Amino acid sequence: MDIRILIGKLEQQLEIIGPVRQTVYKQRNHLINVASKFCDITTKAIDAYYSRDECFEKDDIFRLATLVVEMNEDFSETVHKEGFTRAFSGSRPPADAVSLGSPSPGRSPDCNTVYSSVQSSTPETESPEYPELQSIMAQAEVLPEPAEDGIMEWITYKYNRSKGFETGTTNPSLILSLFAEQSRAWGFHALNHVTKVICKIHYFNYKVLQYCYNDDTLCERLWDKLLQPLLPSYEKAVQQASFLVEIEHYGNLMMTNHYFAENVYKAREAHLKLQLEALNS
Repeated sequence: MDIRILIGKLEQQLEIIGPVRQTVYKQRNHLINVASKFCDITTKAIDAYYSRDECFEKDDIFRLATLVVEMNEDFSETVHKEGFTRAFSGSRPPADAVSLGSPSPGRSPDCNTVYSSVQSSTPETESPEYPELQSIMAQAEVLPEPAEDGIMEWITYKYNRSKGFETGTTNPSLILSLFAEQSRAWGFHALNHVTKVICKIHYFNYKVLQYCYNDDTLCERLWDKLLQPLLPSYEKAVQQASFLVEIEHYGNLMMTNHYFAENVYKAREAHLKLQLEALNS
């Protein structure tokens, strides 16, 4: 090999590594510069300012805001189609339903594919690229089996078992009981979604660190240090998701959508009209 070519390659490598950092001051200053660049790219990724750094054109994993928005949309669609125990007429997808999402570029395919509950009744707990996440992924719930009985028969059965001494009204605890049973799958879908987002953010953090730190050896060492504050944050996110699902299941139901009250009123009015017409006929 030509000596000049070899020297040129070595000079390029030295330029990538950066200036000599033999003193504590220079080492600290270098780490501060890396941290500053890391925060700058993260802020741009969260705010979707993708035109302000070339990394956003190199790999879609840096477009964090877009990736999370897409996962949120998939989650909303999944809950809408599959987030109930008993289906209303025509509301459950066919048995051969396909995946709601397609893999996007990334290090671990387990973090990118959005599966329907028809394909898998357990959340994605395998993360071969990130074994440190396995304890967090394993906390997700198993998808409950959908009930086979009809929803109207089930509601009638629950209503008959909840009759009290109310006059002209239903037992207030009936709706809470119906809602808790009908939303049993929410825990699975919510925690499955949160673990997907955690995996994507974890990969994003790793890629940004690689982008900011051109020395692979030191990058891996610094990554090991970053895991200490990152993992508790992920754990807290999973706990928060579980907390919100528990509130929805067992807390007091609140409805701020005025259409709900209007529809209940119209349904009662129509029912009363039918009763009066039956008496007059």
